[in-house]
Amino acid sequence: SDQGALVRFVMPGGPADKAGLRNDDVILKFEGETVQGPEKLRWLASLAGVGKTVKLEVMRGKRKMELSVMLGELPDQPSAAAPDAEEEEPDSPFGPP
Repeated sequence: SDQGALVRFVMPGGPADKAGLRNDDVILKFEGETVQGPEKLRWLASLAGVGKTVKLEVMRGKRKMELSVMLGELPDQPSAAAPDAEEEEPDSPFGPP
């Protein structure tokens, strides 16, 4: 299925690393809400806010697991920035790409 957001890079020592997220994990749900892709994940994370601990449902290989992760600051993210249509991969709320 094309649902979920692929974790491309986990910053060592960052919030995602501490929560147990790994490269190539696929985030399926954020606080119980289905994640259709990276844009939806980014939107849900921005609504939740920095410093909030959220529950993620993650697919690792063929195994589903639940992780709790504390959301970190998005790098270089002006508060009123319009989304950049040219940007291929949005910044992850779990640390810089």
